[in-house]
Amino acid sequence: MKNLRRMLACGLLLSQLFCGQAWAAEVHTPCYRNSVDTENSDFDKGEWKYRFTADSGQETVLTEGEKHTFLIINGGLSAEHIIIENGRAFMELGALCDALGLQREEVKDTALSGKTICVENEIYVPVRAFATRLGATVTYGMQEVMPMGNPCINLDNRAQKITKETAVQNVKEKLQLYDPMFRKSESYQKLTPYVGEMQTEFQKLQCVDETASFWVIKGVRLFLVDKATGEIYYKLGESDTGSGSYIETIGKLEETYEDLFENMLLCG
Repeated sequence: MKNLRRMLACGLLLSQLFCGQAWAAEVHTPCYRNSVDTENSDFDKGEWKYRFTADSGQETVLTEGEKHTFLIINGGLSAEHIIIENGRAFMELGALCDALGLQREEVKDTALSGKTICVENEIYVPVRAFATRLGATVTYGMQEVMPMGNPCINLDNRAQKITKETAVQNVKEKLQLYDPMFRKSESYQKLTPYVGEMQTEFQKLQCVDETASFWVIKGVRLFLVDKATGEIYYKLGESDTGSGSYIETIGKLEETYEDLFENMLLCG
């Protein structure tokens, strides 16, 4: 009887859900900053906390040893809640449609034909199965990209215009462009000049992986190239927590290239 009531409730919610219009999708990036949360940490007890802040303003407190699954949709970090049930990730149906830019009527049959769960009067659908049926690419991983080695679910249903070869070449060209610009900056003048020639290091970049949204390029640093827009992002910092100097960030190369070059200069 309890299961029957649950099914009826879910059916009612679905029927109400498809009576409206489409949601307006917001555009975000994969940029974030994760550093020691001095307010919530108890250093005397060795209980370190870390504050994760995305470019959208999303904030999350992370704890060492506790797994946190991040979500990136169409190239941007999403603050939408994910429920893990029996090893499967579920997301609220309306929010998923919103993020993928889908009309409600487009997903009605798919939602009704698949497994759903009801949580606090909201319909949740399995992320991978639902998104894949609707033509989106879904990947799981990105532990090297996300803070503290945490995993990330990446969904993307945009047209992919950037090839792997183009992605690598674009990163090389941008670094070669920004290098002389940085050398003329005030930041560079305050630091010790480069030892050696960075230009030769730029040529060693290569694509080592891909996700639904990004080509992953490695060399002097780790770079992400958006497959749809060509935007280039870079990762700074490692997952070695437990010190006051810990920090991990992802920045947009075009906007903050000086931060990248300062890091390469100081950290090698």
